Amino acid sequence: MRAPAWVIGVLVGLATVVAIWSGLNIWLDGQVLNTDQWTESSVELLENDEVRGALSVFLVNEVYERVDVAGELADRLPDDLDGLAAPLAGLLRGTAVEGVDIILGTSASNAAWREANRTAHETLVVTIRDGGNDSTVLELGSLVGAAGSQLGLAEETIALFPDEAGQVVLIQSDSLGLVRQTVKVVDLLATWLLVLSLLLYGLAIWLAGPEWRRTVVYSGVGLVLAGLVLIIVRRVAVAFVVSKVGDVTLKSAAQAVAEIGTTVLAQVSLAMLINGLVLVLFASLVGPSSRARRIRDAIAPLFLASPWILWGVVAIVFVGLLAFTPNVAFQSWLTVLIAAVAVVIGVEVVRRQVASDGGGHMAPG
Repeated sequence: MRAPAWVIGVLVGLATVVAIWSGLNIWLDGQVLNTDQWTESSVELLENDEVRGALSVFLVNEVYERVDVAGELADRLPDDLDGLAAPLAGLLRGTAVEGVDIILGTSASNAAWREANRTAHETLVVTIRDGGNDSTVLELGSLVGAAGSQLGLAEETIALFPDEAGQVVLIQSDSLGLVRQTVKVVDLLATWLLVLSLLLYGLAIWLAGPEWRRTVVYSGVGLVLAGLVLIIVRRVAVAFVVSKVGDVTLKSAAQAVAEIGTTVLAQVSLAMLINGLVLVLFASLVGPSSRARRIRDAIAPLFLASPWILWGVVAIVFVGLLAFTPNVAFQSWLTVLIAAVAVVIGVEVVRRQVASDGGGHMAPG
């Protein structure tokens, strides 16, 4: 029994909208709120030339705000050359930025940056989920000290830097209320929205009856559209972040930060595009066209072989895709289970169609 076409259309449309929201939730839960992913993203940031350059400028500026560099130079220069202290301090600023940029590329700085980001993010997540009203800051004091050493400051001077030297506020305490509400929603829906989307697509296909192949195509197109919408959302978000940066020299760095910070969103978008295209190709493969029949004839030896061989190959390919696909959506056992069931159903449909093409001689299984 086939449901009315409008019911099928509503289900597919609703599933596509839910898929879009699930993609955003997966990004928030899998990157923004995931300390390991945050830390890996921070490493990517430091490896980016634009970001590292902007960080170098920030660290040197922090030193100049904490120390009278010109005064330090004047103390070291002969009395008759005191007037050169200020110009030299200005010249040293540019040279120091270049030197700090090189220092930030070392393994020691990488480790310090990585640990600072991990600590800040762990504190942020605990503050959001377990309570607390303090602002979360990224502590870069050790890197400010390295910048001071690059300028030739004495260790005694560097040791006098205040605790707030190199601090970057990640989130203000007065913003925690809204953030906590958002995180509660994300924690609740991150997995279930994706599951709901897949179930809605499945329900639409089941209710389509004899028109199930057409509904599979519509579902595939829906997933492709969801992926495209997420790509557009990411680009708009990146452009918005860049537009909020007033300093033109920092816009490239801001763009890099925004792009790296939405890497998981890009991965989810790509996964939706690929899965949508797979659904469309699957529907075409089991269709009545002569091209589909030729393709089925070509793959018949595998699908009509021993079930152990067929399902063994399917299992290896499926596990391989799970292992090498950078998709945080598959970190949930439930989504893995649904994906496995969908693969089994799809392969079995193709197997039966191939057997039917061959005159009904289906291998037992």
